[in-house]
Amino acid sequence: CQPVFEFKESPTFLLQVPIEGAGTVTSDPAGINCTRLADGTFTDSACAENFTNSITVTLTATAADGWTFQGFSGDEDCIDGVVVMEDLTRCVATFVRAA
Repeated sequence: CQPVFEFKESPTFLLQVPIEGAGTVTSDPAGINCTRLADGTFTDSACAENFTNSITVTLTATAADGWTFQGFSGDEDCIDGVVVMEDLTRCVATFVRAA
């Protein structure tokens, strides 16, 4: 007997969206709805979600009052806020105090 192994891709991958500063990030399709307040606390938020392999997820960032959205960083696919789920992905949303 000899074992035979077959590679199967994961049906889903985790998208993590930590927030620096104060604001909200949502996703389309739904799943991410993450809010961080100015005092650093999070509301009852979903800052990570599993999405179907190969699906495109669009992230939308909304700054809290007195803050400005600076951009997404993290994994290379995060920069424009449009992520193709092909692996575990971490997109950091950065908000800075408005001048």
